[in-house]
Amino acid sequence: MLRKPKAKPVTPRQFEVLEYIRLYADHHGKNPSQLAIAHGIDSTQNSVFRMMQLLQDRGVIYRERLCARQYQVISDYELKQNYRA
Repeated sequence: MLRKPKAKPVTPRQFEVLEYIRLYADHHGKNPSQLAIAHGIDSTQNSVFRMMQLLQDRGVIYRERLCARQYQVISDYELKQNYRA
């Protein structure tokens, strides 16, 4: 019997980014740019860039190098239990 991989725990802010990406892609048929994500979650483009790097390092998303909007969520994710900021 195959087991489904355990969802990766993410912080509330990371969860907000991932949900924004999912909703944007469902509505527009393509992934949002980092600038669009920044506007959508009321953040800076630099903060979004760093968060995307962290999510990639943790194996939640995969990004193509040097290609705009070429990323995909490759892991299930869930809000960390008992998260404290």
